[in-house]
Amino acid sequence: MNTEIDTTGNSGSGQRPNFEEALRALRQWDGGVPGPAIFYGFSDMDEVRLERFGLVWQEVQPARRASLLRHLTEAGESNVDLNYRAPGMLALRDPAAAVRRAAIELLWEDESRELLRELLVLTQRDQALSVRSAAASALGRYVLAAELGKIESGRGVAVQQVLGEIWLNHREDSELRRRALESLANSSAAIVPGAILEAWRSDDHELRASALYAMGRSCDQRWEEIVLDALRHDDPALRYEAVRASGDLEILTAVPVLGELLQDQDAEIRGAAIQALGETGGSRAISLLQQLAAEAEEESDETLLEAVEEALENASFGNLDINPDFGN
Repeated sequence: MNTEIDTTGNSGSGQRPNFEEALRALRQWDGGVPGPAIFYGFSDMDEVRLERFGLVWQEVQPARRASLLRHLTEAGESNVDLNYRAPGMLALRDPAAAVRRAAIELLWEDESRELLRELLVLTQRDQALSVRSAAASALGRYVLAAELGKIESGRGVAVQQVLGEIWLNHREDSELRRRALESLANSSAAIVPGAILEAWRSDDHELRASALYAMGRSCDQRWEEIVLDALRHDDPALRYEAVRASGDLEILTAVPVLGELLQDQDAEIRGAAIQALGETGGSRAISLLQQLAAEAEEESDETLLEAVEEALENASFGNLDINPDFGN
């Protein structure tokens, strides 16, 4: 879904759409890409407006409610001035599982205590596996925030405990367990290394992919050899996660293989390799990216050029090839 909106926020009258216009537009909405009235009129709603919004919201079919939240998510990502926290929090308790999951995605930047309480409940008690899994994934940012000292350590410990219990419970669905592992990997909890190794040694293909993802998120150099080997794995899903992990871990010895993967048949792997080279940095990575940028310019591939330029910008702050004898 690619949501394109009028970034000026103007209606036909030249004024920014207001809440009343948004309500009328929602009642008439046919399920396609919403117009500016909905995108702008439902941003920054107060409690009074949210209550009125909720009355109309209930009249919208569940599939359309979920679709609207996904459109709002994309709009919020493209325009930082838009704030859909109010409808997102409301939709967390929607009777339709697809809507609850879409609400979790809409609130992807929120790190409030209120949302944390809701996510913990959804992770442990929601009847839909898809919602529990999405909530467990969303808890990962709280784990990381606690690790970085951005939120109280007590909240981080509570989240780790819930996720750890899910991981250790082999009766839980594999999808939920792997999402719990991916979130746990953002912490330095003692359970993490053993959990990652168990997942990697599993016969479950998706669990192995999550293990590679977790290796990268753990920032633990002990996983370098496994990640390097997985870069050449026959399975595209495992290869993709290994590429991402190599960037997260900034493995300089992975750069030559990442250069080869810039020609991989899988477009997602090629994109991940570009990003990983930017995260890793160093003269060789920069050289590879500069060469790719020149090719993108020659072929007038604006999308590729934009991705490479972003990676080059990141690479300038990455690993530096420093001569240890410099200055002696």
